[in-house]
Amino acid sequence: MDGFKVGRIISAALLVAALGAGPSQGETPQEIVERVVREQMATSGSPAMAALVLRDGQVQAVFADGLADPATGQAADLDTAFAVGSVSKLLTAALVMIEVEAGRLDLDAPVNSYLAPEERIIGRDGQPVPATLRQILSHSSGLPVAWDGIPPAPPVASTASYLADNREVIHPPGTHIVYSNSALTLAGVVAARAAGMDFADHARSRLFAPLGMTRSSFEPPEAVEGLAAGHAKAGGGVEPAANPDLSALAPAGGLFATVDDLARFARLILEGGTVDGIEVLSPASVSEMLRLQARIHPDLDEGFGLAFGLREQPGRRLAWWDGSTNSAAAHFALLPDDGVAVIVLSNLADNHATSVAGRRILDALVPPPQQAGYAPPPQELAAQTGIFRTLDFVDPRFAFLSWLMPFRVAEDDGGLAIGSPMLGDMRLVPLGPGRFAVRGTMLDGATAIFDGDRLQVGFVRAKRQPALLSPPALFTYAGLVGLLVLTLIVWGLWRLVRRRRGSA
Repeated sequence: MDGFKVGRIISAALLVAALGAGPSQGETPQEIVERVVREQMATSGSPAMAALVLRDGQVQAVFADGLADPATGQAADLDTAFAVGSVSKLLTAALVMIEVEAGRLDLDAPVNSYLAPEERIIGRDGQPVPATLRQILSHSSGLPVAWDGIPPAPPVASTASYLADNREVIHPPGTHIVYSNSALTLAGVVAARAAGMDFADHARSRLFAPLGMTRSSFEPPEAVEGLAAGHAKAGGGVEPAANPDLSALAPAGGLFATVDDLARFARLILEGGTVDGIEVLSPASVSEMLRLQARIHPDLDEGFGLAFGLREQPGRRLAWWDGSTNSAAAHFALLPDDGVAVIVLSNLADNHATSVAGRRILDALVPPPQQAGYAPPPQELAAQTGIFRTLDFVDPRFAFLSWLMPFRVAEDDGGLAIGSPMLGDMRLVPLGPGRFAVRGTMLDGATAIFDGDRLQVGFVRAKRQPALLSPPALFTYAGLVGLLVLTLIVWGLWRLVRRRRGSA
């Protein structure tokens, strides 16, 4: 019997009884999932969540709770589809590898060789740059973040215009990690063209059909049956938010899917490219997707494979990614060496909720390795505090946000604390000189490393700002300039009035 139908044909009670005792305080995997999902829904205000645990090719726990559409009272179930945002990128990487295996694409050839002149990746001087598909899939091509279609950025008119507007690199290829929506959109377009299809049809024929992902789609939201109504946080509460049409950048964030369908994709990766006797990818291609291609820092075994975020620790190798739109969020995590997958979906635009739920479930099932503690001297901690500004984390067109929303690193009970409007609040637990474990956000479990005035927190880079460039100082400068301008205007008007009175 297909393990993915278990949750639909037997009750949760029977499933719990069949699974037996679990690894966390006597809880079964099913009980862990239900507890964590309910707690996270209560904490976040998410109207609905769905979660699934896969181990060794079998569904070990599956659960859906809440309302897919509070306006109609429609309950969420395992047939409910959710927008999964950037989890789409993982499937795009698989589609590229399918075309690489077919000999129609080369990971290490300049991607410009597959593009028309007006589409080619260029530098600031307007000349083509030799970024490869490998660099594009590992977010090391130098292409920008690109927030088109994501508020407050303008909507996307077409895939062609989106790529044309975001083809200029901000770093030479291979020199920096810059998480890029435009890069993965380009990868999906190139793969689909190589197969002679559009992207949605390419995904349907090469992935969805052979894997039996019957409830997955890269079509616009109005074409998706059983789609959960989206929501967003506003004014301390939760309000409806329309699921956006991201089909113009579908390879980067336009997927709608159920937990069952995403579990089928998880099996593809965990089982070396073959599911139920159907080979979609070779074991070599899957290994390449899960190989560390670009490191976030030379001293850390963390970074990107081909679209997957990778974190390699003694005894534990994590492959994962999170996704969000302005209406929903998703978490997709694999422990390839343990044969475990955890998937969490929500119809609330809160990446923190799905990520925390997913990490709590994963850690309860497969406890992370213990890391040796470290007690830094006070002067060391003091030297690492200050105000930091993110680098390459926002769309270049909104670069001012990185100046207006920096974050503060402060001492906190033998470690450090970060309060950031963009990254969330987190603790940095000392591991060694200049190294910290991140706790408390979607980056939980990542390593933070200080390197002079530079700070790497997971895949986010930041730079310490002098006090003269802190937000209070910048606002003071702006206020003084505004006061000066106002004074000049008043003085000019006063002079004009005096002249007119004198001439009269």
